[in-house]
Amino acid sequence: MFLSSARQIHEALRLLERAIARDPRYAPVLAGAALCCFRLHLDGRSENPATYARTGADYAHRALEVAGDNPAILVQVAIVRSYFGEDIGAMLALVDRALALDPNSAGSWHISGLLRSWAGLPDIAIKHIETAVRLNPRIPVGRS
Repeated sequence: MFLSSARQIHEALRLLERAIARDPRYAPVLAGAALCCFRLHLDGRSENPATYARTGADYAHRALEVAGDNPAILVQVAIVRSYFGEDIGAMLALVDRALALDPNSAGSWHISGLLRSWAGLPDIAIKHIETAVRLNPRIPVGRS
């Protein structure tokens, strides 16, 4: 999910929260809401960063509870929870599980590279980013 303006992200979050109210156990919507909170916090586009951190982490936690073996959800949860302070080792394990389920996902390789960079593993991070670019030369490297 790439949204370019704060207005778009706020609107997406509002719509996702309406969907969550209808089905509070739908993993793609929970993960999408978590990503919106992550982006608002990361980009400094929130009036109350602590609220978005708590809410984003909560949505990610809830998404993980119902994700099953959905690799896209696992990767989205991993980046959000890593950013909001969860154990990076546990989040790398989630990404590794996602890659085992779908080794051809450029997005998963990209997130894996970012998380490994955050974990202080630059050599592995570079290899994973290179894999992402090889799988999809148009992947937006450098933005979440």
